[in-house]
Amino acid sequence: MRKEDHSLRRFDLSGVIPGSILQSCVLYAACPYMLYQILSSRISPLVALLLAALFPLAGLGAALARRRLLDLIALASLLTILFTFAGFWLDRMPQALLLQLLLPVGLVSLLILVSQSLSKPFFFYVDRYFVTRHQLSELESYREQWETLPTYRAMIYRLNLVWGIALLIATLLLPGLYFFIGSEQTAPLLPYGLYALVLLLTVWTIHKKSPAPDEEPL
Repeated sequence: MRKEDHSLRRFDLSGVIPGSILQSCVLYAACPYMLYQILSSRISPLVALLLAALFPLAGLGAALARRRLLDLIALASLLTILFTFAGFWLDRMPQALLLQLLLPVGLVSLLILVSQSLSKPFFFYVDRYFVTRHQLSELESYREQWETLPTYRAMIYRLNLVWGIALLIATLLLPGLYFFIGSEQTAPLLPYGLYALVLLLTVWTIHKKSPAPDEEPL
């Protein structure tokens, strides 16, 4: 019975976006974006950004108050707003686009790699967020799985390492590509290369976390 309970905790592709996470995406990502688009044409873009930040700030506060956990989607949305805010000042610099890409990607890659040496790596929290659907009732089962299944821990550490190395390589390559291209027309295409890398990593992660054909869904 215990083994069967563990099998329920793995990534289920039929529920990639459960209701609670979809709600977070709408409230803390889509709503701030739409609010910014509406307000930025009427008031200062900086003020519009600050107002848009109220959504993820409220989400983080609510998650901490109810579950004593961070809502990762609200946190990611807030960090995106902060880097966008910083981008207004970086726009005055000739390598503004490069810096706007390097700062968040470089910091995230270093955070992931540093966490590789910890008892719970960065991707432990990402995986827990999506596997448990951010529900308190599921946290104990996930914790038990983490502590009793060494193969699962090894998989999460492997995902963590690959993401960290891939993003770090991207951070190191972007300056070279920027100066190699050396064109104001083609340089804006660099972010799409980064988006493609993140998409590939996401597809690979889903594949790695999907059960084998002869294995029970997790």
